[in-house]
Amino acid sequence: MQIRQARPDDAAWLSSLACESYAAHFASIWSPRGLAAFLQREFAPAMLLRALAAQDQAWYVAFDADGPAGFAKVNWHRTEPGSGMQGAELQKIYFLPGRTGRGLGAGLLAHVTAQAVARGEPHLWLNVLGPNQAAQRFYSRHGFERLGTVSFQLEDRVLDMIAMGRALG
Repeated sequence: MQIRQARPDDAAWLSSLACESYAAHFASIWSPRGLAAFLQREFAPAMLLRALAAQDQAWYVAFDADGPAGFAKVNWHRTEPGSGMQGAELQKIYFLPGRTGRGLGAGLLAHVTAQAVARGEPHLWLNVLGPNQAAQRFYSRHGFERLGTVSFQLEDRVLDMIAMGRALG
């Protein structure tokens, strides 16, 4: 596996990777119209072009032998709303179907953690869907602890998200 920070000239193919990986894992929580709106808002090439040039965030892409396999988005110097924990927010980490369960997630998480440590972030935190027990176990194995519950607004309902975090350094 290789990991590198995404660049503005990656926006077009990163948009496709992001839409495909997100939809494969989370389409069931959205209506078709809601999913399309979310994907446009979060992963449109023009939005990614701006995001990839921003200094307050970083996008990392994991490559395996078949090419781009997944990505992570990290926001630097953020406050977790419920606990007040200061540090880096791992806002997104998604992989294409068939690319999970092979250690890529652990590798990308380790890379993000190392980048956060190098930037002097005291903590790393994230939100995971409440029903996603597998993801919660994954993050627990990597030193994350439950911080509380936050809400995620869909177009027609609210889902519980579990805030998790860990100290760095």
